[in-house]
Amino acid sequence: MRLRDRKVGFVGLGNMGGAMVEAILADGYRVWVYDIDAAAASALEPLGAQEAPGPGALAAQADVILTSLPDARAVRAVYLGEEGLVSGARPGTVLVELSTIDPATIEELERVVSERGAVLLDVPVSGSPDEARRGELVLTAGGEREALAAVEPILKCFGRTIQYVGPAGAAKIVKIVNNMMTMGNVLVAAEAFCVGVKAGIAPDLLFEVLSGSGGRSHHFTKRFPNALAGDFKPGFSVALGEKDLGLALELSLSLDMPSPTTGLVRQMYRIAMSEGLSSEDIVAVIKLFEKWSGVQARGAARREASGGDHEVEAVGEGPNLTTELLRRIEAKLNEDPVVVSNARWYRATLRLVCDEHSWDYRVADGRVQLVEDGGSSQDPQVRIRGSSEDWRPVLRGLRGGLHRAFRHRLLTFDGDAVATLILWKTIWRLGEALAEAGQGG
Repeated sequence: MRLRDRKVGFVGLGNMGGAMVEAILADGYRVWVYDIDAAAASALEPLGAQEAPGPGALAAQADVILTSLPDARAVRAVYLGEEGLVSGARPGTVLVELSTIDPATIEELERVVSERGAVLLDVPVSGSPDEARRGELVLTAGGEREALAAVEPILKCFGRTIQYVGPAGAAKIVKIVNNMMTMGNVLVAAEAFCVGVKAGIAPDLLFEVLSGSGGRSHHFTKRFPNALAGDFKPGFSVALGEKDLGLALELSLSLDMPSPTTGLVRQMYRIAMSEGLSSEDIVAVIKLFEKWSGVQARGAARREASGGDHEVEAVGEGPNLTTELLRRIEAKLNEDPVVVSNARWYRATLRLVCDEHSWDYRVADGRVQLVEDGGSSQDPQVRIRGSSEDWRPVLRGLRGGLHRAFRHRLLTFDGDAVATLILWKTIWRLGEALAEAGQGG
């Protein structure tokens, strides 16, 4: 069986699950999807996903099944319910559990799944939905190495690295420990940052200095620019963070090990939830310290809200689309191995439509070529609409996800929608190149 002939099933289409499905579709796989919210599944159908009526029916169709669910109760229901995945799984089916849940549940499920002649892999993920779309998540894996190797190309659609840590359950432990560190890190950074602002240091200056200091961290440099801009859209919500801290305390209890610091951190996230911050990003805990200190840690916007349901990094005035600039973008795209790979396997024209003008990038034969004279082509055409004065709305749409870009009419196509799916990563790279051009890059 050729790799992309394998049928993929996916259950759980929230922010992260939906983004991972987009990435899998973009790499050319056939995907059956199911979510308790039928609208989440329907939103992916224009991209090529096929909706299954339930987990059992999905399992009967798919060779590889991935699940991304909010908690252990949902995982157990999807796997062990009357019409669950286990009831429909066939011998040889590989199931990949991506959620952050307790290790005992995954160990129990692994035993039940193996009795059906199928295989269960334990592969929790770290990162944001946007990183999933770009194929940049970090995956921690446990379970049978041979099965993991067989599904690795599918996991690489949304994951940059896969770190093997042992049997099923081990990866969940590593993920829980990681999230213990993450929640504490963000909380202490928020408290310290507000101390600095209260003492008179300007928020922008404080962030600039701390982001190069010994106290910095991945989550400080990733999330605090959004806090400075007043952007608390959830990459990972306060409610999910509190849930994972509960898992950490349960794990500590099972080991008969006190974890007083984690207990205090969890109480702080519960306070944040009581203040109405449950659905905001974990960096919103800074609002507690702002309230208690009487200061507001805001600075220059580093991400600009779109007025919709997605955001993008600010890019100044937007690039002036001269032929010279477009040639530089052409050269940059042809240095990108992802773009070159796309262009080897599919032909299409990417048309930038700006006010009354348009420019074509022809994608074919392993390269991207700027075509100044335009003209007609039999290849599928993807039109990317923007303004020569400001491309920020386009970049917002692209980084908000493919289905959102279509919904907001930033992308349209003539021909088979497969062109847009397969070339999605090339379109994304084009958007990034435009953003860099707007910053003088």
